[in-house]
Amino acid sequence: MAEVKIELRIRAFEEKHISQVKSMFYGTIFPFVILGNEVSFYTKIRSEEVNIPDTVGKANDIWVYFVTDLPVEIDIDNNDVYYYDGDRNIPANMISVPKLKSSFKHGCLDEDFGAQLELFCLSMFYSSFLAFPSIDLNSAHFKTYLNERLFREKRYCEYAINQEAYEDWPEIFKSNLNISQTWAWVIKNGISCTSKPACPVVSLLYYLFNREFFEIMLFSVIGLETLYGDKRNKTGKSYTMQNRINAVFPEITKEQINEMYKHRSSIAHGEGEIASAIVWLDLVSNNKEYEETAILSSALFLESIRMLISKNATHFVFREKVDVSYGFE
Repeated sequence: MAEVKIELRIRAFEEKHISQVKSMFYGTIFPFVILGNEVSFYTKIRSEEVNIPDTVGKANDIWVYFVTDLPVEIDIDNNDVYYYDGDRNIPANMISVPKLKSSFKHGCLDEDFGAQLELFCLSMFYSSFLAFPSIDLNSAHFKTYLNERLFREKRYCEYAINQEAYEDWPEIFKSNLNISQTWAWVIKNGISCTSKPACPVVSLLYYLFNREFFEIMLFSVIGLETLYGDKRNKTGKSYTMQNRINAVFPEITKEQINEMYKHRSSIAHGEGEIASAIVWLDLVSNNKEYEETAILSSALFLESIRMLISKNATHFVFREKVDVSYGFE
């Protein structure tokens, strides 16, 4: 047996975020499939107060550990994984070839096995901010250990746009989710190593946390186009989005939606000042208009996915006559 331990470290500056993280993960079990084996990741939590250099006050580092045992043999030094069929105790992919050895090299750790652990980390990252959009994931850092030896580490978030979107547009975030419900939906519909997910737009979420404001806005609006656009109607996209988004979010005016789409088109089609800017970051990071549009569009995109999760659906269904109504499927 091999122990797999995935460590998520979150730095919280406010007491409410400490309580939020602890309540979100405490005692939760996450079912997952690795190399054909159904396993369950159990959670453990610890926290520690830390001093932050060059800042006022202190923070708390919270470690969430996801731990499971796999019926595999792992040879990190030689980059090998040996795994077996649980009932017959022979290699799962060699049941029909009994003359071969009882164990065999399965690719390398950085391919199949590593990719599936990467999938777990990424899906956990998505589930965290979808379930609790106010959570601060700026310092979210994942480390994976195999038999207590560090296998890999990665930070998925450079900028927690979800927190700013929640603070600026709290009236948009109405869905009430928990981490187990969100996790199950993300694994089933959002991301997959082996097949096309039912709601592939979830993959765009990654770019919301690792880009500048104009890129955040661009990917958010692309996501909104996918959820609210009409594939049958190639013209009048802006008008269709205005009506449909306004039907789902009546607190957002059609003028705001139209302005958001105009910004997206300006960048996508090489128009406006950004097209000729030599230093994009200096221009865009100080452009309040792009920042405000990015925050609004990301808020709408995040809550749209949250609404689908709450209804266990993968897309909106619009019924358009004089007015627009909608449902889920």
